[in-house]
Amino acid sequence: MKYVADLQHVREITIAGDADDGPMLVTAADGVFRGIRFRELAILRVTGESRAFLVQAFNSNRFFAWCERVFFKTPYLHGDVRVGARAVSAPGVFTAEMREPRTPSSVGRDGWHGEVHLPGGHYFVAKLEGMTERYRVVERDRFELEHPALRTFTPREWLIRADARHAKSKTYRAPAA
Repeated sequence: MKYVADLQHVREITIAGDADDGPMLVTAADGVFRGIRFRELAILRVTGESRAFLVQAFNSNRFFAWCERVFFKTPYLHGDVRVGARAVSAPGVFTAEMREPRTPSSVGRDGWHGEVHLPGGHYFVAKLEGMTERYRVVERDRFELEHPALRTFTPREWLIRADARHAKSKTYRAPAA
């Protein structure tokens, strides 16, 4: 697979959980593309083992958000996204904070590779990988879920990659069903 963007040394926090319509992921990343730092937050509905649907995404760089919409047909908006060591925020959309340090339930190389489907019948192929620390969500963790797609979202696990690889293909038209 040829990727149009293949970023190294990305700091990533993903919160996996469940909603009425199935498994969901909220992924926040802090990276550099062509020398420009950006942060993004993506809300995805998992639709299969290696398939997901990108519900909405936000990028801290207004130009990158525009490029995503125009060239990749993705549902990106510009937004104030912040990614900390154990916290993520996109005010008015999503805020998560691991309130206190804890021992991970597992540590090891892990990732995801598959198709990310988009509104309008398009998709791209994505790859996220790296050393992953997994933590169970506990009652003390803080979550503010303000996006309509997260109305019934119940967080269950943190996945933290301090040094990840994020790769993305060009956008393709999905074959007719």
